[in-house]
Amino acid sequence: MGGTSSLQSEVSTSESELERFRDRQVKGARLELERMRYNFLLAKLKCELEDKEKQRLHEETMEKMRQQAVKGLTERLSGVSDSKSSKF
Repeated sequence: MGGTSSLQSEVSTSESELERFRDRQVKGARLELERMRYNFLLAKLKCELEDKEKQRLHEETMEKMRQQAVKGLTERLSGVSDSKSSKF
């Protein structure tokens, strides 16, 4: 009977070691999943920031072009009115 008790002790130890090993694996997998989630969120935020910066630059460029167009139109119109008034 002493052999059976020894065998049960070894099985019990093996089971507890396997359980600890499994628990470490589960914890490691959860940490890896959390790390991947944070990396995804970071990449998403970076993309959103880049998109906002591109949009801001586009809006700035469009505003400059609008101002140049208004200035050019104003200059042309004032040039036309000057040439008309100088003829009379």
